[in-house]
Amino acid sequence: MHFASLLSAVLFIPLSVSAAVHRPYNLLVPQTQPYGSGGRYGFKRCIDKGIRSGKISCLNFDSLSTSSKTALGPPPSTPLQFSSQWSVFNITRGHELFLVPPTNLAADVSQPNALIASRYNPDTKSLTDSVPTIFHPEKGKTFDLFGFYMQPMELPPGVKGVDVYVTAKGDNDEFSFSVTLTPLVKDPWYFEPYTVTGEKWDRLTEVKIWAELSGMEGVDWELFVDDLWVRWGNETESNVEGLKELK
Repeated sequence: MHFASLLSAVLFIPLSVSAAVHRPYNLLVPQTQPYGSGGRYGFKRCIDKGIRSGKISCLNFDSLSTSSKTALGPPPSTPLQFSSQWSVFNITRGHELFLVPPTNLAADVSQPNALIASRYNPDTKSLTDSVPTIFHPEKGKTFDLFGFYMQPMELPPGVKGVDVYVTAKGDNDEFSFSVTLTPLVKDPWYFEPYTVTGEKWDRLTEVKIWAELSGMEGVDWELFVDDLWVRWGNETESNVEGLKELK
């Protein structure tokens, strides 16, 4: 992994977005939301009770073990599966080991852990062509995605930003969103598919999330992800019913 340095305030420049119906997305993405806002559904904080069938669940990865020597842990093992390009990362320990700069100390929106993703595969200790993926392990089964926090690793001097890509495949639809985070970024940003794309990202079989340095096509960059809100089970669809218990 290439742990580098430099950042500060926040500007989001959407690159593109598309879903089953292709529509242009040319509005400026809102500035950073307060921690725990959880977007339009009003989630106040992420209490990880694990994946519960048919229920909205928040995964914060904070109970997972990490190495005191590297601050890293293996990909989460839940009903929702994570490819090997994901690792659990203890942000506080990473900072103590000089692996995380001060500007990334809030990447663990719920402390102490966040996920870190890149095309680097720790098993082979090399970059791969595949990107970090979250998927349902059972054929024909799906999940709904409500949102998550993201923040790129601090940028090296002179780099104009990080391009973040999120794509998803579902039963009948495909979705995609991309955004450029400039070197002014200093807080995690809550990505809520419905708000920024106008589409409900429901009945998904997989979600891919990756980041590249802007203006440097194919140059991989680390991205922190935390507080992942999902609903498990393909008999559900995103609406506001049943959300009151989480407010």
